[in-house]
Amino acid sequence: MHLSRPPTTRYQAIAIQLENELHRHYRCGEYLPSEKQLAECFAVNRYTLRRAIEELVNKGLVQPRQGVGILVLMRPFNYPLHSQAHFSQNLLEQGSHPTSERLLAVLRPCHADVAAALACEEGDNVIHLRTLCCVNGISVCVINHYLSDLSWLKRCNASTKGRCTTSFARRLAIPSVVIKRVSAHVGRMRR
Repeated sequence: MHLSRPPTTRYQAIAIQLENELHRHYRCGEYLPSEKQLAECFAVNRYTLRRAIEELVNKGLVQPRQGVGILVLMRPFNYPLHSQAHFSQNLLEQGSHPTSERLLAVLRPCHADVAAALACEEGDNVIHLRTLCCVNGISVCVINHYLSDLSWLKRCNASTKGRCTTSFARRLAIPSVVIKRVSAHVGRMRR
């Protein structure tokens, strides 16, 4: 249940309207129209508009830049963490643009943790596919995929860009049962 109060002042109403506009029409790194244009658009004085902008600043959505304008910052992501989470789909539904780039696709002997996850022997060759996931052009994570079916290596090397994680694998026509994520944290990556 969401218990938020309706806006009680003109600047709060403008802040809500601007926030909705941010989510629908602006990307990180873009600038809002000038204060003067926004004040005219909302038929308020610049002081009222600045109070509305301050609400967005406090939420971390925008940053005023003296002499340049109001910079739109990266929006926080509402991303559920569980084994069936769909990175790309969740972000697309929030109006973001997720992409991925293949950083690495090589054969290598698997470590014990990878072998256990793929039900193979430690030291067996596996495909190590590393992808960089970006949201709205900003890098957010590196994901390591390990594939036990070596016949996928040619496809992994042929495709370099696409959507993140499993969507990338789908573009390669790799069945989802073949892919098992072992590590998704940059700090835990093995080279």
